[in-house]
Amino acid sequence: IAFWSNRDGGGYFVMPALGGAPRKVIATPDARGDAGMSGFGVAGRPAWSPDGTELAGTVLSPAAHELTVTSLSSERSRRRVLPAGLVGVMDLSWSPAGQIMAFVEGMPSRTTSRLYAGRLDEDGITAITDGSTSAWSPTWSPDGRQLYFVHSGAGTMDLWHQAMTGAGQPEGLPTALTTGVEMRRAALSRD
Repeated sequence: IAFWSNRDGGGYFVMPALGGAPRKVIATPDARGDAGMSGFGVAGRPAWSPDGTELAGTVLSPAAHELTVTSLSSERSRRRVLPAGLVGVMDLSWSPAGQIMAFVEGMPSRTTSRLYAGRLDEDGITAITDGSTSAWSPTWSPDGRQLYFVHSGAGTMDLWHQAMTGAGQPEGLPTALTTGVEMRRAALSRD
């Protein structure tokens, strides 16, 4: 089980599903977590790598805007610097091959958010949506070539998809798959 807590100075922790002592794997100094979503230090929910060997979490503070990925076996971390000015990073979503991360920049209390994607081993994060509407709940297709998300681009919250290159770049424009549904989140099965 992975979770964020303000215990021991704040951070992302893992623990066995059957119980046991939590172990901090990513420190988030000054983080407030989901319970206090204002200002710096917002810590979003962690995300497991597709193979379950790494954990990703975000740190937003005056000193750092980072996506941190930590190996649970070696405890080595790699950090991606995120664009300055992000108010919150949520809905982390690994591509099936584990090389690309999609995430939402925004806060649940705001009416707008922006969807981003980028490779974990290279600089450059690409905005998928423009931030003038809401986008949430990114999920990758099994082949990693489509990114599905809930978006208000046509006025109502519906399921959309964006074709993606193998390098994590959008191909063409996003397309609505439903109309007028008013969904808030989507969960897609592997098939």
